[in-house]
Formats: sequence, C-alpha cells, structure tokens
Amino acid sequence: MNGAPDILTPMRLVRVIVSVGVFCCCLVGGGQQGAKAPAKTNDSPCGMIYGKDQSLLLCAPPGWILDNKVLAQQGIYATFYRQAFTYDQAEAGATLMYVNVKRKVGAAQTAAAMMKLDATKTKSESPHGVIERAAPIVIPASKGQKSRTVPVQRFLNDYGGGFEAVAYIEDERTVTLIVISSVSKAILGQDYPSFVKLVQSYVAMRG
Repeated sequence: MNGAPDILTPMRLVRVIVSVGVFCCCLVGGGQQGAKAPAKTNDSPCGMIYGKDQSLLLCAPPGWILDNKVLAQQGIYATFYRQAFTYDQAEAGATLMYVNVKRKVGAAQTAAAMMKLDATKTKSESPHGVIERAAPIVIPASKGQKSRTVPVQRFLNDYGGGFEAVAYIEDERTVTLIVISSVSKAILGQDYPSFVKLVQSYVAMRG
C-alpha cells in the first residue's frame, strides 16, 4: 500500500493499512467482492457491498454521490462525496466518506481492539495529532434489526493536517469501518451530520 498512487491522504492510507494488519486479511482478496450498482431508495442512492462473510447495505445522505468505481482498484467499493464536487475536488478541498470491511480471524479481534490499535499507531506516527472518542452513533431499529450503538473515534490534525472520524461497526464475522475525512476541522464539523446519516443507513444483510 505504501507504493499506491496518491489518491488518498496519508492518514487515509494508514487507516486501511492498520485495518489489514489487525485482521490479517482485508475482504478485497478474502471476501469483499464488490458493490452492486447503486439503486434508488427514498431518493437516496444505495448500494450493497457483498463478499464471503458479509453483505451490507448503505445509502448516501441527501446531496451526496455514492461512487462504487473510483477507488475500486484500492479495494474501496463505496466512496461518497457531495454532488457539488467531482471526486478530485472533494479529495483536494472538501470531504470524502468511504467504507472498508474487515474480516475477523479471532475472537479477540473486535472493534474495540481495532480502535485501540488505530489510536496507538496514529499517536506514534503523528504525535501532534489529537485522538479522541466522539459521541457514539445510534442506528435505529429497522427491517427486523435491533437498534445498535456504534463507537466513533476522531483523529484531528494527524499526519500533517487531516481531520477524520471513524465509526467501527462490529458484526459476528466482520468489522465495518465507515470513515469521514476532511481537509479542515471546520469542514469536518459541517459535514459530520451527513456522516451520522450514512452510519445510520447501515443494514447488515449477512455478517
């Protein structure tokens, strides 16, 4: 991954590397096969990420694009940015959100363990960054599923100026990372309500 094209800021690349390191196998080669073309549900584009161990549904917040192709070669099958921007514009000057699904390979490999490792590694490599717990996000009960509370961790001014939050959704066999990454703290705050809506749209079909 260190030799990958500069399509993501360093913090975003590290977040993916850390995830693969925790679970040994990311679902690109070990189960995450792709995302179906977006469908329209309540005027929001939705897509299903599916693989050997999981199948999940996510819907873009109002005013956002779900792009299932732009980062597919990097194993990211659901990328979100505002309709007012192209992907390049959002990456350079606004906000991206994306989804990364990781397979568990042991009972101890939990969302909490991943959060701790993310925090430890980021603090070691970016000592001036601020790492903090944010308020958890509640996914309402729906479609036969109980409500659930999702932990969120924020990484502020890490790796020379990134502002990011990560929601860690744990299921029986997988942990799904939903990430928002912005170029400034102000823009992160502006777009955070859309991040909450994205997390709340999560439906585990299998996993």
